[in-house]
Amino acid sequence: MIRLEISRIYVNVSVIESNEENITFYLYNATDLLNVTTYDNGIHHINFTGLVDGEYWFNVTVYDKAEPPDAITSTELTPHLNWTTVIEENFANYTVEVDDYYGFTSVDYTYIITDRMESNYSVIHGWMPGIWYWRVTAYDKAGNFNVSDFFSYRTISIAPIINESGPGGYQNDPSINLTIITDDDAFCKYAYVDKLFSDMEYNFTSTGGMYHSTPSNAVEGTNTFFVRCADDANGTNAMTYSVLISFILDTIDPAITINSPANAIIADSTPELDVIVIDNNPDSIWYSYDNLSTQIGCSNGCGRLLTNLSSLVDGIHNVTVYANDSAGNTGKETRYFTVDTTPPVIVDAGPTANQNSSTVTIFVITDEQRQALQ
Repeated sequence: MIRLEISRIYVNVSVIESNEENITFYLYNATDLLNVTTYDNGIHHINFTGLVDGEYWFNVTVYDKAEPPDAITSTELTPHLNWTTVIEENFANYTVEVDDYYGFTSVDYTYIITDRMESNYSVIHGWMPGIWYWRVTAYDKAGNFNVSDFFSYRTISIAPIINESGPGGYQNDPSINLTIITDDDAFCKYAYVDKLFSDMEYNFTSTGGMYHSTPSNAVEGTNTFFVRCADDANGTNAMTYSVLISFILDTIDPAITINSPANAIIADSTPELDVIVIDNNPDSIWYSYDNLSTQIGCSNGCGRLLTNLSSLVDGIHNVTVYANDSAGNTGKETRYFTVDTTPPVIVDAGPTANQNSSTVTIFVITDEQRQALQ
């Protein structure tokens, strides 16, 4: 893999083929086919632009003009073969031969049809992906035969496509499942490092259709899975690249510390609210005081709040602070305090005038008890 610091990928290839038909460039990311561009004018390069951060794969396919005009290209690995019947009183059979070389020097598949009126054959056991050539030979009982021209059939291996996958981002449920949706029925596997489908150790517990799921067995922190699918458990038409599923499991509530106001009597009607939140993935802080409406403190990754409460009357008050993290975990902390901004009133004091003692006790009586202010 090449790591690029630009938002484009320039692909330039050399092609040695005097009878070139066309060239096609494909660009993929982890989940989708992003671009398909075909040139038939001799251009052998392309510039994929406007790319966002991520991983990409590209493929280049070149076709020549060597195939006969009756050639067929299909994703069907069990084709339906057709021919014209013969007129022969002593008919023996039709012999259908299939080879990966048009010279038929080493025939790979042979089918025998003994009904003269039969003009087709449906392949049961699929051909491997590639270019195949097939022909029909009609035999009579004396051993005479007539051979047809050959026909070509290109079988294309189309791996399942994962259209949706998850979860992603931050999660707070350790029992969450891995889920994917494929474009067709498929069998899916996963591993903790990128591997071929055949080497992946774990099967999805629910698979075989288009909707697949399996327990993630997630641990606290980052969890990463590589997923590939195939047509069946044997790996037929397996994906050539993995789809990455990655998420962060966070099940711990934020820890809130209220530094101020203190749990005491204070002489400030607009006390400072100083809050610290401890969490690996902090998100937002909000608060309410005296059971009034909630005030937004800060959001988007904040771990500390410094603000002042609105003017408070003398008396007992409370402030409740809430905090959440990116996974949706929430913490809560409440602080009670008393505001006293009114000086005490002296209602009596002594001694009075004309004392006859050299030792005098001075006293003061106020309208409230002495309190330690913060």
